[in-house]
Order: sequence, then structure tokens, then C-alpha cells
Amino acid sequence: MGSYLNILIKSCLMSFGIAVLLPLNLPAFAETKILNLSLKTDENQSFASLIQQAELTAINLINQEFERSSKVTKIGIIISGERNGQEVPLLSTKVSQTNWQAQPKIQSWTNYFAKAAILLGFNPPPKLQPNLPISVNLSSVERNPAVRDD
Repeated sequence: MGSYLNILIKSCLMSFGIAVLLPLNLPAFAETKILNLSLKTDENQSFASLIQQAELTAINLINQEFERSSKVTKIGIIISGERNGQEVPLLSTKVSQTNWQAQPKIQSWTNYFAKAAILLGFNPPPKLQPNLPISVNLSSVERNPAVRDD
């Protein structure tokens, strides 16, 4: 009976030990990292150079995050531009580590915000046509005697 009790106690302790250590042996869960960043423009900077700066920043962030942590399997980045007090999204990128390793071209995984240049004041909207005078042929207008024009 004593050996039965010893076996029962040992099996309970082993079960408890396995239950305590089990979480340490599980594989790490995949993690998606989301980053938001704002770039301030220089006075003489063009919109094209701002987009190029945003792309290079996104590339560097993607490489750093994938190298920094093996848990990060997907990265989402939104980069905004700031100019004259306005802040507008320039681009948004979402890529998995597998896809980035297969094709590390930022343009493949990036959406660009088409109206950002206008909203930041780089490309002013097209000017409206000036008001052109409208010619009216008064002889074709019927005169209404009830209307006074004095």
C-alpha cells in the first residue's frame, strides 16, 4: 500500500511539474507589429523626395523589426507627412516576413494616398476657369411690362 501511495504522489508531482513547465515549451505565437510614423518636410523638399524618404524609412523599419524579434511575422506601417501644420498619410505598408524575404520591394506591399500631395500643399488643385462674360441677346428677351427697370 505504501508503494502505491508513493507512485500516486510521484505521478501527481510529475503531472504538476509537466503542467507548470508545459507553457515554456510551447512555440511562440506569431505577432503583427503596427507602426505609425510622421515625417516633417523641409521647406524646399519636393513631394517626390518626401515619398522616397517615406519608402526608405519603411524599408529600414521592416528590416529592423524582422531582425529584432523572431516573434514578429507581419509588419504594418503607416507613414504620414507633415507640412505647414497639416499631417496627411503618405503610404501604408503591410507585409509578412515570408513575403518580404521573397520580394523585398517596398512598392509591392505599399498603398499610396493619391491626394496627399494636394492636401500637403505640394500640388495646388487646378485653377478654375475665370468667369467668362455671358453675352445676352436682348432682342430675343421678351419684355415684361410688369417689370420696372428705372
